Amino acid sequence: MYTLVEFFRAHGFSDQQISDLTMKLPRLYIYNAHKIFKPKFEFFKSLGLSELEIAEILSTEPYILERSLKNQIIPCVQKLRQILGNDENVLRAIKACYCILECNVEKVLQPNISMLVSRGVPMSLIMKMFVFQPKSMLMRTYQFSEAVDEVMKLGFDPNNLLFVLAVRSMAVMSKSLWEQKV
Repeated sequence: MYTLVEFFRAHGFSDQQISDLTMKLPRLYIYNAHKIFKPKFEFFKSLGLSELEIAEILSTEPYILERSLKNQIIPCVQKLRQILGNDENVLRAIKACYCILECNVEKVLQPNISMLVSRGVPMSLIMKMFVFQPKSMLMRTYQFSEAVDEVMKLGFDPNNLLFVLAVRSMAVMSKSLWEQKV
């Protein structure tokens, strides 16, 4: 039986990553690493993530380890596959925003996508926005809607890549900072 530190070392984590991980989430020491974490590592590897990528993701966002593989992580990945169409795009989204594995994609992402579609944004642009900057689309729907409405008021064309870039920028900036820039 591995200790927690031995488990992470055996899975490619550096001492610094283990330190980061356990400083952010010291309660990891109470878990049976082999029983709880190993299936998650195997699942992440099955997606095509390397040990180095898994170590980077989990040392940055250790809370993923507390999520249920069966009830959270796998359903999240399945929903992402439905939305994004293939595993390559799913991996891009995960690598761009690790915390996506902690989100209820159906409740957070789906309404934002539907809202963009209702405003005339083509799915091809929505997918580009999501794959390359997923965090902006994981906002609460009312906040995301406000950002989209502001961009529309500025006259951006929803059929143009600049529209989604402006929405992305607006979504990740505070309103006061946005007003200073515009």
